Amino acid sequence: MTIGDAVFAWLGAGALLAAVLPRVVAGRPLSLPLVFLGGGIGVYLLPLPLPVIDPVDDRLMAEH
Repeated sequence: MTIGDAVFAWLGAGALLAAVLPRVVAGRPLSLPLVFLGGGIGVYLLPLPLPVIDPVDDRLMAEH
């Protein structure tokens, strides 16, 4: 598996989640942004070499 394959797999999973999640969370006390925030926190807790973002030093990164 190459890096390109992994990128396409993640993009496909993201597109699938973007299509399915609104129907899954409809009628529940969850909002879609809250689900994605929880997913982002979960990914950040994985043992991956992710960058540490300082909101003061990296203002542009923190805004986006």
